[in-house]
Amino acid sequence: MKRKRPTDKQKIFCDEYLKSFNVADASRKANYIARTGYNILQKLHIQEYLRKKTKKATENTELKLEEIINNLKSIAFDDIGNYLEYRTEKTVVGIDDKTGDPIIDYAQIVDLKDSKDINTKNIAEISNTTQGFKFKLYQRDKALNRLLDYLEKAEEQASSPETVDFEFEEIE
Repeated sequence: MKRKRPTDKQKIFCDEYLKSFNVADASRKANYIARTGYNILQKLHIQEYLRKKTKKATENTELKLEEIINNLKSIAFDDIGNYLEYRTEKTVVGIDDKTGDPIIDYAQIVDLKDSKDINTKNIAEISNTTQGFKFKLYQRDKALNRLLDYLEKAEEQASSPETVDFEFEEIE
């Protein structure tokens, strides 16, 4: 037996229904009367189409959420040493006129690592101003706070028994 597929008009109805879960609104946008929309939801092939669309949307959302979490973790646990090398060097700044001995000073040297060798996505700003070189990463504390907010919400949802399921019973 060949599986029945939704028509283009039924797909429009389903797509609109998944945006608002409002049958009357989805029916109107697909050029159906509201009662037709309720009847469409009872069809098994429509229910299957809705399940697939919902599953796909959930997977896409989870993937995007995972990317966001990974980016926040990257910012929160990054280290400036991944981008800069710094050291103190002894330098001769002159010669003592009386003794002829070198006058020594210590200079702080900061070298920016080559961008080919580092991941630059966490760099918020690099500039060379009249006051000197400026290098900033994105704010670690904000990234940590956002991660904490997400983890707290995830714990709340995990402890909540409520789930959303899009199953419909067939009415004959």
